[in-house]
Amino acid sequence: MCVEIVAFLPIHYAIAKALGPRPLAVPPDGEQQLRAAIDALSEHVEIHSDLPGDTTPTPQAGQSRPTFVLRRLEQGLAITARVRPAGPEGPSIPPGRGATTVVAQIDGNAVRATRDLRQERDQLEEVLAGCPMLLAGRTAEDQFVLGTRDDALEGLAELHTLGERVGLQWPEGQTLHLCPPVGLEQLRHSIQHHKGAFLAQGHVSVPGQGRIQLLDLADYLAASPSRFLARGDQDCYVALTSQLRARLDELLALGERSKRGLRFHPLAAPLVAGAVDSAHIETDEAWQRRIERWGETDDEPGVPSTFRGNLRPYKDRTVIVLGLRRPQHQQ
Repeated sequence: MCVEIVAFLPIHYAIAKALGPRPLAVPPDGEQQLRAAIDALSEHVEIHSDLPGDTTPTPQAGQSRPTFVLRRLEQGLAITARVRPAGPEGPSIPPGRGATTVVAQIDGNAVRATRDLRQERDQLEEVLAGCPMLLAGRTAEDQFVLGTRDDALEGLAELHTLGERVGLQWPEGQTLHLCPPVGLEQLRHSIQHHKGAFLAQGHVSVPGQGRIQLLDLADYLAASPSRFLARGDQDCYVALTSQLRARLDELLALGERSKRGLRFHPLAAPLVAGAVDSAHIETDEAWQRRIERWGETDDEPGVPSTFRGNLRPYKDRTVIVLGLRRPQHQQ
C-alpha cells in the first residue's frame, strides 16, 4: 500500500477560508478580476481551470509525455504516473484527469498550459504496452507497486528502454541504480588447449564499472537465477541481457569451474562453439583443429534398429542417448 502525505501551509488555509465552503459565483463583469486573482494565486498553489476565452499570458499547448515518479518501497519500488503540462518545472498531475488548463508560476513568470486529456491517457497506455512488469504491478489507474528487488530492477530496465519518451523522477533521491544493459558484444574471452582439455577465460566490460571476470560471473550465475548483478555495497546493479545470461548458462552447463577458468572436455568443443558463436573470442590452433575436424564429419550416425524412443535435435546434430543394461547371467 502506498500512502501520499500532503502538507498544508498557512497560505493554503487562507485561500480556503477566502473561497468558503460553497462554490464561488462570479458575474460576467468580474471575469477579468478573477483571471488576475488566479495569476496571483498561482505563485502559491497550482491552479486548474476550465475558463474559456482568451487569457493572459497566451496559453501554450500542454506537454503530454508521461513522467514516472519513483520511490523506494522496502526492497521494491512504488511508482506513480504523472504528466507535467507546463514543463519539467511545472505542477505534476495525474494523466487525463483534472481541468483542461493549468496555471502556475515558473521562475517568477505566470505560465498557462492547455491540456489534451485524451492524449495524456493514450500516451501513458502506449508506453505501458512495452512494460509488462509495470502492467503486472499496476494497483490503480496511475499507481504501480513492484514488491521485490528483481521486479523493481526489471521495471526500471523497461523504463530505461523508453528513453526520451518518458521522464523519471526520484523526489527522495535515487536509491536504485541500474547500469546500461550488458550483452554479448561486451563479452571477451579466449579458449586455449590445457592439459588434455580446453580452458575458457574472459570477462565482460561494464561501462563505467570496469570488468567482471568470467569466473566471478560463473559464481554469481550458479547461485542466482537473476540477470542483475550487484556491484559494491551500494544499490547499484548491472543488467545482463537475457541473451547473454542464456549463453553464459549454456557455457556453465558444458564445463566445470577450475582455478584458472572454465574447463571443457574436447568432445564438448562443438557445443561450446555454438554457445560462443556471436561473442568476441580468441582461440589457439588446437581449438581450430578440433572445430575443423568436427565440421569435416558430415555423416549422421545411424539409428540402431533396436532403438525405441524419441530423438532430440541439438543444433545441427542429432543426439542419441543410449542406456546400457547389464546382461543377465545364464543359469
